[in-house]
Amino acid sequence: MSQFHYKASNRAGKIFTGQIAADSRSSAARKLRTQGLWVTYLASEDAPSSSLASIDSLSQSFASHSDLGRKDAVLLFRQLHVMLAGGLPLHEAVSVLARQESGGARRVLLQAAEEDLQKGRPFADTLRRFPQAFPPAICELVAVGEASGTLQEILERLADYLSTAYQAGEEMKSAMLYPAILVVCSLCVIILMSLFVLPVFTDLLTSLHADLPLPTQILLGTSSWIAANWPFVIGGLFLLAGVACALYRVETVRLAIDAWRLRAPVFGRLRVYSSWQRLLDTLSVLLESGIRLDRSLEMLSGTTENHYLRQKLHQASKSVQSGQPWWQPLREACPASLLDMAVAGERAGHLPMMLRHAAALCRVIAENQLKRIEAMAQPVAILIIGGIVFGILLSVAMPLLDAMTVVS
Repeated sequence: MSQFHYKASNRAGKIFTGQIAADSRSSAARKLRTQGLWVTYLASEDAPSSSLASIDSLSQSFASHSDLGRKDAVLLFRQLHVMLAGGLPLHEAVSVLARQESGGARRVLLQAAEEDLQKGRPFADTLRRFPQAFPPAICELVAVGEASGTLQEILERLADYLSTAYQAGEEMKSAMLYPAILVVCSLCVIILMSLFVLPVFTDLLTSLHADLPLPTQILLGTSSWIAANWPFVIGGLFLLAGVACALYRVETVRLAIDAWRLRAPVFGRLRVYSSWQRLLDTLSVLLESGIRLDRSLEMLSGTTENHYLRQKLHQASKSVQSGQPWWQPLREACPASLLDMAVAGERAGHLPMMLRHAAALCRVIAENQLKRIEAMAQPVAILIIGGIVFGILLSVAMPLLDAMTVVS
């Protein structure tokens, strides 16, 4: 038998360190689990110690430039949950995953986590260095799981939650993609016809010496102006985009735009329910993990990209701290039916459960709205692009038909 040094915690969060005799690392981890301890570090006495200081500095450089995303977080939590359920201690599970990665940001993350765990640092501290993949609320939940000895259960719930949130986000992007392509195609059709098609007819139409219809005059005038000033047109578009980006950085403008996005026709309803589905799901997980309501709301504000919702959640956290109802500042940003469900759950003492039900309702409404948008997108696209092309062709054909009538 070999002697193993260990560091573990029980469900009350009390830390234990010591030695245990076992035939293997897995056997030692199982013995500690039967004692009700959650293993965070386990190493043999004769195992060589290795220094990974270079990895720590490398992880810092990758912290703001890595290609880690939410999909990587889902995969990582799912793999760790399976390994921890099999009896492996956390640092050994992380080491196994690090050896499986051939390179890239995921390997940097896992190697940094392996080093931190060997030094006795929490796994959550490593995740905090990669905020683009692990928001503050996620890191806080991992820290709670480490301290309470429930990391295996927390990782499973986080994997389920992040998987649902990632799928909802991808569906939202798919719904937005078709209208974006429609706008780009429409602009391309207008520009190409103005630069290459209409100039061919300009000399012919002006040589008729007839009164051109107003639509034809507007079309030819616009085409000639674009053809003569196309560098200024392109420069103006870039300038307009730059000004828009600069204005969006102004807090008041950004709040107004993000608030309008939630009230916009067609897509506003989808954004509202998709956003609140993720927020309510996250809030229920935070509360069930024992985090105070004001702290949960504050962490929740850091998980959304909508600054209007972020401001309202921050105000809700302040309301709790001042003894006011937490849901009052959310009246303008959250659908009334969802808040009514949450208030009813709070009065009955089952707020986390009711938040999950409200999130499920949001999911159903968002999915139905998404199906409506997808069903409307194709016919609307055909009507818009067809209308543009038909208008241009009609403006060209009208004077030609008039000329043919005069000649005949």
